[in-house]
Amino acid sequence: MSRRGLGLVLVGVLGVALVAVGLAEREALRGLKRQGLRWQGLSRGLTTRTFHAVTGPGLSAERVTVDLRGRLITVHRAQVDALALAEGGGGGSGGGGGGEDRAARLQDWAIEVDSLGLYAGERLLVDGLGGRLEGGEGALVGEAGQLTLPGPDGARAELQVTVTSPFPELQGEAALTLTLAETPRLTVEADALRLSHPLVAEEPLPIRGLRLSLSGDPRQEARGRLSLRGGPDADLTLRCPAPPECALTVEMTDQPAAVVLSPLSPLVPELRRAELDGTLGATFTLAWPTRAWTFTPRAANLKVSGAAQGLDGLRGGRVEVRRLDGGLRPTGEGTPGWVPLRLVSPYLPAAIIAAEDAAFYRHEGYDLDAVLEALSANQAAGEVVRGGSTLTQQLAKNLYLSGERTLVRKARELLLALELDEALGKDRVMELYVNVVELGPELWGVQAACERYFLKSPANLTPAEAVFLALLLPSPKDGYERWYLRDRPPREAMRRVLENMARAGALTEAEARAAAEGALLLVPPG
Repeated sequence: MSRRGLGLVLVGVLGVALVAVGLAEREALRGLKRQGLRWQGLSRGLTTRTFHAVTGPGLSAERVTVDLRGRLITVHRAQVDALALAEGGGGGSGGGGGGEDRAARLQDWAIEVDSLGLYAGERLLVDGLGGRLEGGEGALVGEAGQLTLPGPDGARAELQVTVTSPFPELQGEAALTLTLAETPRLTVEADALRLSHPLVAEEPLPIRGLRLSLSGDPRQEARGRLSLRGGPDADLTLRCPAPPECALTVEMTDQPAAVVLSPLSPLVPELRRAELDGTLGATFTLAWPTRAWTFTPRAANLKVSGAAQGLDGLRGGRVEVRRLDGGLRPTGEGTPGWVPLRLVSPYLPAAIIAAEDAAFYRHEGYDLDAVLEALSANQAAGEVVRGGSTLTQQLAKNLYLSGERTLVRKARELLLALELDEALGKDRVMELYVNVVELGPELWGVQAACERYFLKSPANLTPAEAVFLALLLPSPKDGYERWYLRDRPPREAMRRVLENMARAGALTEAEARAAAEGALLLVPPG
């Protein structure tokens, strides 16, 4: 919208000025129609003209009355769409002269508005604004906000309004200030929002002290800032070359990881008790109305201490593992079914790494490349099909967390995995992992799985058997039903994992081919 766009909404866009300044009625009506204005009826009095059911680009009014003797324009029950006006240039240019010329002619006129509703598209920003403007200058006030107009020679118009979030996932109110000057500016401030989305958390996440600002014409480029009280800040760029088609870029420079993750602390107990070092950053883009998005996270030198509880037991001894039903079960040295890693066929760790976490011995508990690959796969599928979790993160989930697939759980996984990876070492992580993972309905750990599927000990697993178990990990119950009960092993997936094992040096190419082509004998169900 132009600098005086809102100031001309009532006096320019509605076009009543063409009648009010005393032009010939026929010429005035032609001018109104050239600006796209229509009305369903026109009442003529000795000194008044009343237009009924006025409509035009981005606006409507129940009626507009022009009192020529009293030099008064009265607007009844008007609605204005600010987005449509912005797209149209803020007041039209057809008909009897430019908007600024028309406004200048109204310096001696008054405008009374009894009820104005201001919209952004279909979204109502504020309703019930009313007041009196002298020469186009003054304020329209309502219970939820105020629209201040500067008059023909003013530098800016300003809308201040309290709005309810238009997004169902985001509940709460925000104070919105829209300033239309040489450089338009939008500011949004909210202190008590609640984000409810199944991909964020199972319960609402409070958002405190949000502030967003944008300056500039988004049809060219608007730039601004997004910040949270005590949390991270980010640079914003908004481009809307052909509204409603827009592209938003959020660039969060690398900042202390503790600051970046702090907004999640109400739902992440590890953040409240742990010390976190290192930096996090990200770039996010969103296209509208397609909702296509990209997300590129960055991380460096991440270290965590104090997040994982019971580390002494995890280093050696008994631990309790969270079951899917929320209960706990004991495992560790001396418990039934526990198998030391030295008594597990080396093919099994190699198969798990080849299938689940190729960088296991190179990363520090998290793998950013795997996260990016998972994000790309999820976006292509339109749903969560991959998580990007490392084996250490999966172990953290099994030891401490529920099975929810949310951003909050991923944050908890990350914090726990960073500490577990450093405190336990890779071999102990692998040893715990093969003993606590689910490999079928109520089949916890490699000992139970080997007995059920192959009637043998973990030490005697063949490459093909090891790969079969590794492929059960993402969805053990589904694999149990599709591959075991129906005696249809996933041959193509097994071949790919065996090839990965050969590339990693765990098998020769000949051994991988033989395992892929050979028989896989499964113990009959029951």
